Order: sequence, then C-alpha cells, then structure tokens
Amino acid sequence: MRVSAAVVSFVLISAKVVCASEQLKEPSVAPEAAASVARLRPPVQDDGSIAGVISGEFYIYSTSEKLNCKAGLFWLTQLAEAGNEEAMFELGSLYETGDCVPANEPKALAWFRKAAENGNAAAPSVLGKLYYSGAEGIAPDYKKALRRLSRAAILLDPHAFYYLGLMYQEGMGVRPNYIEAYKLFDLSMHLSPFFGEDRKTALIARDSARERLTPRQVADASLASKRLLVALLEHNQQGADKLLPQETLAALGDNKQ
Repeated sequence: MRVSAAVVSFVLISAKVVCASEQLKEPSVAPEAAASVARLRPPVQDDGSIAGVISGEFYIYSTSEKLNCKAGLFWLTQLAEAGNEEAMFELGSLYETGDCVPANEPKALAWFRKAAENGNAAAPSVLGKLYYSGAEGIAPDYKKALRRLSRAAILLDPHAFYYLGLMYQEGMGVRPNYIEAYKLFDLSMHLSPFFGEDRKTALIARDSARERLTPRQVADASLASKRLLVALLEHNQQGADKLLPQETLAALGDNKQ
C-alpha cells in the first residue's frame, strides 16, 4: 500500500494493539476539525477491549489539508509507537513521499526498518530499493541492499527480483552476470500485474539482458526462472537453493541489518 498525494489511506489490522479510547490522548485541533477527528476514533466495545480493524481515509483539500494530515498523523504515530507494523510502514511511506510531512529519507528509512523488524512483508523490498538507489541523507549500500532484497525475493516480491536483476546486470555489489539478471527480471515480470507498468519495466530490462546472451543461455535462464518460481511457490527450500544466485543465498544467511 502506497500513499498518494491526493489521499492518505491506511488499513491497520492487528490483534496486538489495544486501542481503548482512554489510552490515546486526543490531538489538539481547532473546533471546526472536531468532527473530522471524531470519525477517526477506533471502535471500542468496552474498557480494555481490543480494537478490531481501524480504517480511515484522509482526503486532502486546499482548505483542510493541515487539519486532515494532523489527525491522520496522530493516529498513525500512536499505533506505530504501540507496535503496529502497518502503521510503521505507512509513516515510512509518508516521509519518503513528503505527503503530509516534509520529505525526510532518513526518517523514512528508520520507520521502514522498524516495520521490517516487526514482520511487515512489504518493508524489506522498500528498504532494499533505498539501500540500492540511495537518497538524500542515505548513501547507497549494496551489501544491505542485497540482504534486504534477497529476503523480499523469498516472499515473492516482484520489485525485489527487479532490483536484484539490476544489481547483477550492473555488477553493483555482486559479480556481473547477465544470465542471473535475465532470470531475475523474468521472475519480476511474471510476478507483476499483467497490464501494469512494473511488468513492462521488467520486460524491457529482461530484453536488455537478453542482448548479452546466446539463444542457448536465454533458454536455460528461462527454464531456471520457471523452476525457481515453482520451488518458491511450493516452499521447496532445497530446490530454491539450487537455483538462487550464490550471493543471494549468502545474503539470506546473513543476520545483519
């Protein structure tokens, strides 16, 4: 889930977060914003109960952007600090895009790391991309990028396969290997939505890698890609280990952050 410039949306699902109304301090807002804040209160059945699903959309208009952002940030921050990994990820997204808050890549990185450490499935791929590309206040770190992207790839994240493919194609942090790059781009393409831009991007990258390979190498890489996808889908660790790039295997065994 990503945050757009027009809508800040989040759906927070966790049985671990106790959201009784007396535990959360109301944000300070103008009287005209009271109704907006009231709609954001989590559902509570009785004292000490566990909130079910909290969902909200904050539509940003020129006349009320500040009020809506303030209310949305309040609840996201409260829930993130209470341990909700979805809220942590959404805060990272806000600081990455600059929606509702000034863009701050180091803060985005910190929230994405917390989200990953608390089990958020989308965070490793985003972290890998940040470590691979770098950003303001964040120097590229290909070793960290490889670790994060490798973990996300095991979760079948198409973006992780794409950035791993770039690393092998460009020789960034790993040995250059166009066969591995082709295989990883192919996996990214097949895992991306059929008519989406991500699929098109992966296809273009795969065709670029193809130009450096012989027809036999292309055929072998295509077959290896299909076999690796089946192994990952079937949770066949032994089969996947035989087909994953050596550096990716090593990164999966590295417990460093």
